[in-house]
Amino acid sequence: MAKLRDSEEIGKNILADVIKNPPIQDRETVFRYSHECRLEKAPHAVQDFNKSKGKHLSVFAPLMGNRANATLLIMIFVFCVFLSIINRVASDKNAYKLDGNAITVSAMRYEGNTFVVIKKQAKKADAYTGAVDVAVSPEERSSSLEEPPIFTSRFYFMPEENEEFRISAPQEIEHVLILMRTEAEQVVIRTKVE
Repeated sequence: MAKLRDSEEIGKNILADVIKNPPIQDRETVFRYSHECRLEKAPHAVQDFNKSKGKHLSVFAPLMGNRANATLLIMIFVFCVFLSIINRVASDKNAYKLDGNAITVSAMRYEGNTFVVIKKQAKKADAYTGAVDVAVSPEERSSSLEEPPIFTSRFYFMPEENEEFRISAPQEIEHVLILMRTEAEQVVIRTKVE
């Protein structure tokens, strides 16, 4: 019990000293920093980087720094050029031209019907806009005496860059023959139904 009283008394004395002599809080802390001293102790790579800091940094310098990096950069460039050429050739192969518009056609069968999807992409600023007559027919005749049925429709090309149109033929067709005609041009497209 005596120890507890002694510790309480010591605590009161310390508290009284703090109240009488409060600590100085408005004093600014001064830090001493020397950039040069820190650089002397830094690794060699950091020192080299800091020396080149004032020089103009190039994006291609690290890429062309050694032969392996240069070869890799050239191979990536050649691969990108190759892909763009293949993409352009493949897209032009399936596209038909109609008055400045690129037309692509796909067809599919579903539950006894044949659906034809026509996609238009305006290739020029002055591409044709207006009425387009479309006729869809099977390419082969079912018998030598019968004429194949023809399903017609009329679409209107708007001044949009990309448009999509659909035609439904109420029978299953293996190969489709599509005639598209504007006021000035016409195009015949043959496609296999998927």
